[in-house]
Amino acid sequence: MVQTLINGTGPNETLVEAAGTPSRPCGPRQCFLTSSDWSVDGRYVLYTFSGTFPRTQDIWALPLVGDRTPIPVAQTEFAESLGTFSPNGRWIAYTSDEPGQPNVYVQPFLRAGRKYRISPNGGRNPHWRADGKELFYLAADGAMTAVPIDLTASSPVGLATTLFRAGVALPPAPVVSANNMYAVTRDGQRFLVNRPQNAATAAPLTVIVNWTSTLEK
Repeated sequence: MVQTLINGTGPNETLVEAAGTPSRPCGPRQCFLTSSDWSVDGRYVLYTFSGTFPRTQDIWALPLVGDRTPIPVAQTEFAESLGTFSPNGRWIAYTSDEPGQPNVYVQPFLRAGRKYRISPNGGRNPHWRADGKELFYLAADGAMTAVPIDLTASSPVGLATTLFRAGVALPPAPVVSANNMYAVTRDGQRFLVNRPQNAATAAPLTVIVNWTSTLEK
């Protein structure tokens, strides 16, 4: 994972390499790192550690202060990915296939406490509203979904509401995607969605067979 200054005033800096991940030796092209979020205070980067042989997909946090030793955040026999910080940095939302299909969970960040399942019937790619009171995710059928969140309440998860059909191409369950497929504005009112090109609107491709017969003799 590499850090680049957008103003171009300094060289690229390698922050962490897959081969150096504790507890998971990696051979050539066996492990990959995908950054997913940066804490508001700039102290941590969340990333997904993916590996093959055996299959691995876990969420780690890289401190950007001190000795920068990576910390496992969600590391189980299940596939976890796409971790994202709550606005206050005290929680993370992420995708896990723990129940047999991808679902969205919320758990404390580097603190003791229980985790909460957010999506009742499948979901992935969580994003927080800027005030931390709502969480968005893609449902199993690709619909953009919103859930009210109050992590100070005894029942912190509200009822899920379908907002619109996002039209994204989701991989089949139980695959957990490692790519963010949309972004949302801070107020939760506008979405930027990465959608595949609609085949119906694509320019047609014409194939002419035996075209030499059309030539004048």
